[in-house]
Amino acid sequence: MKTLVHTGIMSALAALEKHECAVIFTEPVDHVALGLPDYPSIVKHPMDLGTVAKKLENNEYDLGGPSQFVTDVQLTFHNCLAYNPVGTDARQMGEIMLRELKQKWIASGF
Repeated sequence: MKTLVHTGIMSALAALEKHECAVIFTEPVDHVALGLPDYPSIVKHPMDLGTVAKKLENNEYDLGGPSQFVTDVQLTFHNCLAYNPVGTDARQMGEIMLRELKQKWIASGF
């Protein structure tokens, strides 16, 4: 049985995933395929929306609750900001998604 908190988290995640900028955040960064050898030295704790969705499906946020969920989603976008220089498309997408997270999170009642 899904709780109201679980439903709110699912709603917030679904709204984020529908955003046009979410496309680069839906799966883990494949730094080898993308030719980013320094990525692991800069991003120590990778996270992406696909991993967040899997954790939600596996009820991994039941103990940590909404705060753990939002921490993981923020980590996704903060990693983007840490790796990508100001002015790049990826950085701008990360900034936009952080703003979207705040809006969706508030709209979900948290």
